[in-house]
Amino acid sequence: MKRRIEQKLVDWKNGENRKPLIVNGARQIGKTYSILEFGEKNFKNVIHVNLETDSVVVDIFEKNITPAYILNRLEGITGEVISPTPRRH
Repeated sequence: MKRRIEQKLVDWKNGENRKPLIVNGARQIGKTYSILEFGEKNFKNVIHVNLETDSVVVDIFEKNITPAYILNRLEGITGEVISPTPRRH
């Protein structure tokens, strides 16, 4: 099923000054499914963390919000290497 969110995700991915993505909306409408499917089709690696249910991840953000700290801790928790996307000029 093609969802309206797909084009918005493509636009975000191709944006010149892409910033972190926040998706919100009603419960049980397919947000997580759509984002994970998009991520797997468009990126080499995808990690999924849920700040509502994962207290370990929440703790990371409560201690220190510097990007280097957050990425380092998320790498440790997920076992994935996270490398920021190079900036486009």
